[in-house]
Amino acid sequence: MATSATGIYAAHLRRYRVSLQEQPALAEALKQVMGATEPVLLDPVLAYKLSSMGLITQLGNKAVPGNQLYRWYFLES
Repeated sequence: MATSATGIYAAHLRRYRVSLQEQPALAEALKQVMGATEPVLLDPVLAYKLSSMGLITQLGNKAVPGNQLYRWYFLES
């Protein structure tokens, strides 16, 4: 699977994981978005950072996962 430790995107995903471990508030915001079934309202600064990383997409003032790969990976771990 693409999200596994040996998958094609493993190094890419690990870089995000390390960055998020260093920023607990950012990790918590991402967890909210990845676990939601509807767009989530986030703190604007956190939304900007996650959007800049490509992990989320902003829909007006709310956020959704940037793609399904990120949702699967961050919900699994």
